[in-house]
Amino acid sequence: MKLDAQAVAQYLHRNLTLAITVAVMLVLLVLVYIPKISALSAARADFERKAEDLRSNHELIDRLVDIGAEYQAAKVELARLRRDHAGEHQIPEMLGNITAAAANLNLKLREIKPAPPQKERFLTKVSLDLQIKADYRSFAEYVDRITRIARLLDIRRMKISHSVDIYPLLSVDLLVDTYFVEEGGGTK
Repeated sequence: MKLDAQAVAQYLHRNLTLAITVAVMLVLLVLVYIPKISALSAARADFERKAEDLRSNHELIDRLVDIGAEYQAAKVELARLRRDHAGEHQIPEMLGNITAAAANLNLKLREIKPAPPQKERFLTKVSLDLQIKADYRSFAEYVDRITRIARLLDIRRMKISHSVDIYPLLSVDLLVDTYFVEEGGGTK
């Protein structure tokens, strides 16, 4: 096989032209499409970050919905407790008034035992067992004062005995019921 210089030159020229064209195309590809590929890659990373933020937001929204449901359940429970224990918030004030009345009369209030509150229609009843040591006059004034406390008062039991310590002191065991009107005054 004889190689013709001209044929070899043409072959090399064609292949060199093809190689230059391919090289130019590769350079153009690098210059044009690599930035686009980088932009697409950055857009994909941004999309994934936004998708993660969206998942986090959905988790927050779900948690807020749960908190809202818990809040509504707590409101219902609070309303039930207020209804079931109406008037009980007045018990400490009433006990304070009973104790203050005893202190003002120099009366010995040895013991106050409140029973658990009981519901009766639209009233809350609290029974109090009082152990008192006083003279006749102080005891009479004390009973008068505690019956004027802004509550209904029912004396269920009164045991009076003379004190063996000092005469004319009385030892009194008093069982009273006091009533608290619910908010709404029985219009339920």
